[in-house]
Amino acid sequence: MTNCLVYGNYCNSSGYGGYAVMAAGSPCVNCTIVSNEVASGNCAAGGNFINCIIAGNTGGKDVGQKSGYATTTTLTNCIYGTKLAAVAADNIVDSKSVESVDQLKFESVDPDAANAFRLRHLSPARDAGYDVGFTSADRDLAGRSRVTGAAIDVGCYEAPPAKGLTIILRQERRR
Repeated sequence: MTNCLVYGNYCNSSGYGGYAVMAAGSPCVNCTIVSNEVASGNCAAGGNFINCIIAGNTGGKDVGQKSGYATTTTLTNCIYGTKLAAVAADNIVDSKSVESVDQLKFESVDPDAANAFRLRHLSPARDAGYDVGFTSADRDLAGRSRVTGAAIDVGCYEAPPAKGLTIILRQERRR
């Protein structure tokens, strides 16, 4: 699964209310998994999460290890919420935790908004992604080029280039 937004899912029993991988070796790359709810269990579990945002989920845990399956949950260069369940420290590589989705600096967390879960320029997810082989032909969920800025962004959306004023200074030579 690549460049996907997983939000608004609900599981009213023990289980998984967002994204769960049942088979080993299944990667989840540059996805945003937010605003899911599970009564008891995990909102993301199993598989290898790379450059993903997994935060702001309610009820159970943001990220957890799936019991009863041969999959191992790994987080590589992800931004995740503070609610972890049985994910070994060795399986969390170059990832960071956030206390709330406010720290992610989304343009909006309203799922009905046109700019929902898109990154602002001050987001810690901006230009923070690992190179996973995207080329200039690859696109994010909104159709923007994946290769812009200093590095790709973490999550399913690439922030647009910064707009601003360019000032060119010239020095005149005196004779």
